[in-house]
Amino acid sequence: MELVYLWVEEQDFNFSPRFECKFYAEYDEEENLEDDCKLEIKPKEYINIFPSNINITAIVGKNGTGKSTLLRDIRLLHSNFFDGFAIFIDKDNNIFYLGDDTKYKTLKKYTHLYRTKTIRYFPLFDYSFTDSNLFDWSFTYPEKQTNRNRNIFKNEILRNQKNILDNYYILKKNNQLQKFNDFFQPFKIKITCNLESLTLKDGMTFNETSENTYNELKNKLKNKLLIKDTIDTLKALSILLNDSSSYKQTSLEDGFSNSNNFIFPNDYLLGRRETEEEEHNNIWEDKMKDEIKDKFLSKSSLKDIILDEKNINLLKFDIDDLNESYMDILLNSFSSEEFTIELIDKNNKNLNSLSFGEQQLVFILNQIFHLEKDIGRFRDDNDELYISDNFIVLLDEIDIGFHPDWQKRIIQYIIDFLNLLPSKKFHLIFSTHSPFLLSDIPKQNIIFLDKDKKGNLQVVDGLKEKKETFGANIHTLLSDGFFMSDGLMGEFAKGKIDEAIKLLNSSNKLSEDELKYCEQIISIIGEPVIKNQLQRMLDSKRLSKIDTINEKIKNMAYELEILKKYQSKIINDELSDKGKKRYKERFIDDKNSK
Repeated sequence: MELVYLWVEEQDFNFSPRFECKFYAEYDEEENLEDDCKLEIKPKEYINIFPSNINITAIVGKNGTGKSTLLRDIRLLHSNFFDGFAIFIDKDNNIFYLGDDTKYKTLKKYTHLYRTKTIRYFPLFDYSFTDSNLFDWSFTYPEKQTNRNRNIFKNEILRNQKNILDNYYILKKNNQLQKFNDFFQPFKIKITCNLESLTLKDGMTFNETSENTYNELKNKLKNKLLIKDTIDTLKALSILLNDSSSYKQTSLEDGFSNSNNFIFPNDYLLGRRETEEEEHNNIWEDKMKDEIKDKFLSKSSLKDIILDEKNINLLKFDIDDLNESYMDILLNSFSSEEFTIELIDKNNKNLNSLSFGEQQLVFILNQIFHLEKDIGRFRDDNDELYISDNFIVLLDEIDIGFHPDWQKRIIQYIIDFLNLLPSKKFHLIFSTHSPFLLSDIPKQNIIFLDKDKKGNLQVVDGLKEKKETFGANIHTLLSDGFFMSDGLMGEFAKGKIDEAIKLLNSSNKLSEDELKYCEQIISIIGEPVIKNQLQRMLDSKRLSKIDTINEKIKNMAYELEILKKYQSKIINDELSDKGKKRYKERFIDDKNSK
């Protein structure tokens, strides 16, 4: 099953190289669609270079051409907010649709995607740090939601840490850990507690008894405690802070009183308790059996705590000392804002300290591998378990933050990981500005977006010079007018070089400062053709200056010769014989003295 076609905002978008679709929209006088509008779906000859379970579509265009808007429209496919229709075709060439068939009546000849017993949902994997899902759809992953105690960034980190840990055990079990050899692999897990998160919020005041208890517990933490004693002390602090009777009573004007009612009931609860299973696997809950808690804590390599001014280095585990059950306890117990979970690799590198690009690559690959577990199974409208075999994977500008070498490799990496799930069908749709990614994609798999002269979105037929993209070198792709309409050089550099060219082309004599400017600019130009041509122009300017000097020397020599002749004439005409003799003797003496 793949997304083949999208009609939205009066525009055709073909997503499959196997088919060419066209909707012929006809309108009546009131600008309503005619009932007999035709939808044409034609098969195309196509050489498939990707694995049989993977289709890839790239969306490319300059900023403002609508790449992110198109991805947004795909996200809306499962909602009532999508104003258009989509066509899907399965491996047996059965045609399905999503859209309003009362508006687009031609769709009724096909099967609605949700009105069949064999095919229902087409789950979406939508990877983006910046664009949150607006609706709570059980078939869109990952959900982007926040609560009072955790911001969206912490939620993303926790989700990805969980994916990495889950994947580690799955890959280890299947002897596939080598797939992540080039990337971050967890070796140790470190947990710290932020003591400042267990302090009073602004405007809250303890009663005298609670304040004494609070100080005693905080002072107790400053002593060198065993792990179990530290856990018990933190739990007691949490209970105290979350108990409304711990605070001074405040009288209100209407005669009622409250207990510094600035907190919510669960503001200081430690860990995660959203399900009954999480409560039973949470070391802060009484429902957890003591023997299980003690065995879990005994796995830590830290036998007593290490305390600085703000944090407690609480627990540290070798990942191979834990199993999946212990991992559930760890994640349920330490996912609240009071704690930081750090994954550390064999080189002592912390996941949280990786660059944005490094983190993004690790997160994308781990989330893709985790797809089946996250959205491959969910409840449908009748609360029946549904297992999907088809996924749309949306990646919005995945090249952001990537070194060019990673941009060259990302498509191969993703295909490798999707191949670990051969029974599932994936349609990878991504937007990009990067020619590195496009060199891995045939142009039949690329949607080229541009704007017409009026600024309206249009789909264009490939690169302006009709070049192939697959296997093309980066310079060839970049030099096409679709990417660069005014050359490949940066505007700042272009301005500096243009200024040097203007000076060198001038018929006027250049000053020393102007010659020096040209020389400096030429010395740092990286493009050899431009550099060599400008150097020749500069040399010509300098030769012209030398020629001027030589001409001056020649003229001065001529003038000197004239002066010498004039001098001889004066000697002959003006001096007596005796004077000529004295002059000749003095001239010889002066010559000898030199």
